[in-house]
Amino acid sequence: MTIWEREKERQKLWQLFERGKHVALFAPRRLGKTWLMRKLEEDAKARNITAVFVDLEAETTALGAVRRICKEISEKKFFLSLWQQLGKRVTDILQGDTPANTYQELLLKSNWESMLNATLKALNSADRPSLILIDEISVCLSSLLAVDEIQGRAFMRRLREHQQQYPNIRWLLTGSIGIDHVADQYGLGGTLNLLDPFPLAPLTPKQATAFVNDLCGRRNLPKPDKNGHDLMHTRLGWLAPHYLSGFLDRIEDEVPEGMSITAAHIDQAFDTLLRHPFNRIFSDWPDHINRNYPDQQKLMAHAVLNILSCHPDGESLESLRNNEKLSKIDITGLRNTIVSLENDGFISKASDTGQYRFVFGLLREYWRRYQCL
Repeated sequence: MTIWEREKERQKLWQLFERGKHVALFAPRRLGKTWLMRKLEEDAKARNITAVFVDLEAETTALGAVRRICKEISEKKFFLSLWQQLGKRVTDILQGDTPANTYQELLLKSNWESMLNATLKALNSADRPSLILIDEISVCLSSLLAVDEIQGRAFMRRLREHQQQYPNIRWLLTGSIGIDHVADQYGLGGTLNLLDPFPLAPLTPKQATAFVNDLCGRRNLPKPDKNGHDLMHTRLGWLAPHYLSGFLDRIEDEVPEGMSITAAHIDQAFDTLLRHPFNRIFSDWPDHINRNYPDQQKLMAHAVLNILSCHPDGESLESLRNNEKLSKIDITGLRNTIVSLENDGFISKASDTGQYRFVFGLLREYWRRYQCL
């Protein structure tokens, strides 16, 4: 395992799981949450643990979310024989539902609460522990609460009950929206109190250097020297593998074969990254707001980011509030919007000045050029 493959973070997560903990993984966008979960899935094999990865981004109902979870569990090889042993007992538990001969029939015919409980009960009885890795739980929860708040609340409460009820199963939940912020807006913060918060930070300069050097080796590119790495880190400002990889895609276009990477090549590659069509690498940021924020908050978020894109050093809450574009917005709505933008990795608050600013310069420049009207 190389240094950039999150060895320290993975070891810490496994320590938490071994201590009986469940985890809420917190990280801004494009830091590799899904990649990390897939690595945990690989790690689990060597630990004789059944890992189940579930992506809930597309699910908008409790029934759909539970069917997705149960489907992913049922596709594990050991589950078929486990279900054959327990099928009759579980079917008896689901009395009142339409009779079914197979698990798949049961999945389609049972109510979601009974089906989730029965499936987890079967999984919990296996001879080895399980780890359920749920991606985009926050996007799913936001949709559930918007479509049917009662069902959304019930879904989160059932997940909490099952985390407590089945000790042979560990859970890791994450998403591209801060799950705690979504839950708190609906008074559901208590449903998360069995989850240990685990913040995922950007790569360190040392990790980013190793990541870039590794990619250069795979692509037959010359490795930058220390000054080149330092310039790369400064210009990017947000050491996420996604953007480091995108940057190297452009470096390949700039560096003639056999030449070393110069500062001019690095600057040119970043400038190219901000031009059409390569700037599409940033397009999921505004798309995230447009898809996942409520209409009123969506307008506020764009207004805040438009203002901050013109101010590299940032703006205070007071100066934002006094801006004519935000002056008519109530302070609570503005604060909530800023919290959402912080949770989702758009902006951060400087510890020394208290100013809010874009997390990284390339995103600010993209926003200023293409989103700010």
